[in-house]
Amino acid sequence: GDLSVAQRAFEALQTKVSEAPILKHFNRIKEVHVMLFANEWALSTTLMQEHEGKLHPVRFLGRVLKESEMNYHPAEKEVLALLLLLLKKYYMQLAGKTSHVYTRFSTLEWVHQSKSLFGRDVQFAVLLSPWHLKVQRVKEQDVVFAQLLQSSITKFVDLEESLVPLAPPN
Repeated sequence: GDLSVAQRAFEALQTKVSEAPILKHFNRIKEVHVMLFANEWALSTTLMQEHEGKLHPVRFLGRVLKESEMNYHPAEKEVLALLLLLLKKYYMQLAGKTSHVYTRFSTLEWVHQSKSLFGRDVQFAVLLSPWHLKVQRVKEQDVVFAQLLQSSITKFVDLEESLVPLAPPN
């Protein structure tokens, strides 16, 4: 039979696999990039560094939210994800380094720089104060990239549609 469809699917799969970011070892000399993601029940963060012109993951971290944290605003959940990385898991490697932080909310930068806070935000600001963060808000179209990186804890939106070119015909 005609194998042209299978050949195209294989080539598409080959391209996707070759372009996918591969887990790399942490390099103390390279700049640090942090991708934050949180949903209604979990949070995660991906520590990344540039290798050969592409950002590659170095470490994936995540956890299920405690019952009291589930009512937090999504921006506060992303602050929790950042604190998980900075304070609990990678403190020694990241201390003294500038971290480029990618978030869906501009609130993180505000919490980090604001002089007039109250409530939980004061606690977050105190915990973040020793860190040098360059916060960049991720545009809506780039959120799919974040979801892909965080797919270990979140249901990847549009997964079925992304696999259509690879699926064999019925």
